[in-house]
Amino acid sequence: MDDTEWTGSIKDERKKSMRFRVPVKVEEIIGKVIKRLPEDVRRFIDDNNCQFVSVESDNGMTIHSLDYPKPCWLIVLGSDIDERIVAHEIAHAFLRHRGPVTTVQPQREAWALTSKWGFDYGDSDKDKIESR
Repeated sequence: MDDTEWTGSIKDERKKSMRFRVPVKVEEIIGKVIKRLPEDVRRFIDDNNCQFVSVESDNGMTIHSLDYPKPCWLIVLGSDIDERIVAHEIAHAFLRHRGPVTTVQPQREAWALTSKWGFDYGDSDKDKIESR
């Protein structure tokens, strides 16, 4: 998919919904990922009130919230991330994985979908994701 198909602006999105509560570096990575995602996934992000926040960690996680301030997917990203991690966490939301991922199967499902979207992983990345 051509990354020019996504015409939204991260800065415009921030003004509209305060969707991004992350450092500029992380915000730029999120923007790059969103540009590469299929249209139905970008629509899911908008329709399901996906929120992105950053914490001082190297991991990411996705949480479904029923009451912030309306139902949303809270995508928590570490400060040391790359496009693959962002796409992986968006995949968890898109697959509607709820709560802490305590088994390898949801990680593999998210990895497979992320790979389908064109974010490739090496074997060491797969091991890292599955060990979280």
